[in-house]
Amino acid sequence: MGTVSAAVIFLIEESFSQKQRMAEGTRGKLEGFATSLNSTLRHMQESAEVDISLIGYHQENGRMNLGSRWSGNFAGRTWVSSSELRNSPIRVETRFRQVQDAVMGVRQEQMEFPVWYDPIYFGGAVPRTPVFNYVADILQEWSYGKSLVLPPLIISFLGDLTLEDPLGQSVFPLGRVSTEVGFPLLLQIHLGTNMYVPAIKYPTQEQFLPEGAIREMFHACSVLDEFMIRVLQESGENIISGAKGLVYNGRMVDMVRLMRLAQGYQAQYASRIPKMDSGFMVAPELPRKVSTPGVIQESESRNIHVPFMQETKKPSVNISPAEFPPVPVSPDFEKIKPSLPAESLLADVLPEILGKNTDLSIKTNEYSGRKSFLEEEGAVSSEVPSENSKVFMESISKSENLREDFSPAYNEENPGVRNTKNDEIFCRPLLGNKLIEEPADLPPRQILVILLMDRSISDMEYRPAHEAWCRRLDKLHFMLGEIARHGRERYDVSMIFYGRNADGTPEIDDSLLGRPFLPDSLLLESAGKVEEFKLQMPNGIGGLISLPRKKLYFAEVTPTLAADPVPAFQRVQDVIRKWDQTRQQKNLQPMLVHITAGQFQVERLEEAVRNLTQDDLPPVWLHHWIFPERPHIGMCCPGELAENEDKIIVRLWEQSDPLPARELLAGIRPGIMEDSRGVMVNMDFDILFEVIDTLGR
Repeated sequence: MGTVSAAVIFLIEESFSQKQRMAEGTRGKLEGFATSLNSTLRHMQESAEVDISLIGYHQENGRMNLGSRWSGNFAGRTWVSSSELRNSPIRVETRFRQVQDAVMGVRQEQMEFPVWYDPIYFGGAVPRTPVFNYVADILQEWSYGKSLVLPPLIISFLGDLTLEDPLGQSVFPLGRVSTEVGFPLLLQIHLGTNMYVPAIKYPTQEQFLPEGAIREMFHACSVLDEFMIRVLQESGENIISGAKGLVYNGRMVDMVRLMRLAQGYQAQYASRIPKMDSGFMVAPELPRKVSTPGVIQESESRNIHVPFMQETKKPSVNISPAEFPPVPVSPDFEKIKPSLPAESLLADVLPEILGKNTDLSIKTNEYSGRKSFLEEEGAVSSEVPSENSKVFMESISKSENLREDFSPAYNEENPGVRNTKNDEIFCRPLLGNKLIEEPADLPPRQILVILLMDRSISDMEYRPAHEAWCRRLDKLHFMLGEIARHGRERYDVSMIFYGRNADGTPEIDDSLLGRPFLPDSLLLESAGKVEEFKLQMPNGIGGLISLPRKKLYFAEVTPTLAADPVPAFQRVQDVIRKWDQTRQQKNLQPMLVHITAGQFQVERLEEAVRNLTQDDLPPVWLHHWIFPERPHIGMCCPGELAENEDKIIVRLWEQSDPLPARELLAGIRPGIMEDSRGVMVNMDFDILFEVIDTLGR
């Protein structure tokens, strides 16, 4: 009977200098990863026993330094059991973490922090193909004679991505490691530097990703199983089935959440061990070494040095039945290729998984009709493949109806050209909304903030259009909660929705707050629905601290096809006139935040903006908060745009005012320059509160 075990590999790219900081943090990228890794190891020592390997790689004096990063009592070892960690850290440090206190708020607390991994700084990047060759070798040797209930887990920490070293081809060697429960699970994280560039996390389709190396990363990551998805959802991530284990431009909080999957993997392994009985089949015997040109052979020494060179020819490998047993295939994939024999299936699938320029020589027939290990035990039906056994296959399993969902149906001249019928269009207040009288001694108002919500989407049947709409609606609710928290009886708030009815006539509503504008102090009490949630941020020792936040809801709203902005801006003028006449004591001019995807004729926006300059109106600051339907990087108040920038974003940028107080915030708030404009793309508009506070002072 084979030994039942599980393996976790932390694969660490060490091509960083100590000066390379991570987004939203004061630590270096590698130092931040080390903190998160040591925190993860501290928790893993307390759970089910699994084998753990720390593998690092970097360039040193023109050569690749690749090997185990265990030190101290574990120096020279490739694998360490999680139960051995407890008594053998390199050292125990005294650190301070942030904790949530019901009385004092966030405070610091002293604690002991064991360390097993110290970061190594060299700053030299290396080709990744030899690295994954090495990982494949140690996994094959580790799995020899073992019976697995879960495929091995690899968490890879990446440096900069380039098309010259495509990840899609670099992970090719992992195709050799085919266990009876599937290929290894490969999760990869890349940390960002600029806090204003949003993270791309756990995508399901490459169509949402920018062109370039990020798509290579997408194809080089595994699909998360349902257990891991639940772990991430409990951590606050909004992901769905089919998501890939990929984080790009991540922050510390993103890394902490992804590292929790190692603990989740441990828990999943522990839950499956009791289900095994003494009659299970021993894992098929695998060769200890595969004699493949260019593969780095394992050594007992801590570091392995090989000549540093760029791969110049495409990899080639002979796959024999003993090395590559058949793997169940996703049902969606069977719809696309319904009648392919096993050898044709592998010949077609592997180049897509591992790169188009891969030569494959596949031997078959010996395993024809053989059931997998779990099928023999009755744990998995031969007709319904297990989730873990289709790790890499899933990346190219797309049904025909999914392809239709992502057909753009987009026309540059008239974004709403596909006028599909929308059976139910509404914008109505919630029944729980309360109308509360303003206090007689209302303090002087500092500013009127108008949130103008554009309901326009390009197509009622275009899924990304609806997702963009949901994002901006969610951000509106979050912004209302933040205004209630930041306002401190200084703001008036107006909320206006505009769209078009089924007959094409404009539909505008500015009374969802119960009146044209509402003091910030009454927002929370007046809301028909209040959703409380936890905003998570790093606690300083590789964990997270949860801060309470609220979203305020006043209306049920559906999107509409492209609406003319001119009538909506005319309604804005009416609200500003009422505010200017009613509030005799006020400090700052009104601020208009237009929340939109830009799915209207921009020429009409120019006319709408001109109407804001009428003589009977006070000056108005106009900002655009944009959530495009097409994939786009995040931008925070750019002072200039790239030549190849999206034309609609360019026009919206041109129709936005310079960011108020930019001269004072430049050099203090990262990303703000002296020529910054009030435009935010795919990011939170929290800079708004700093602007108002600075102007108020």
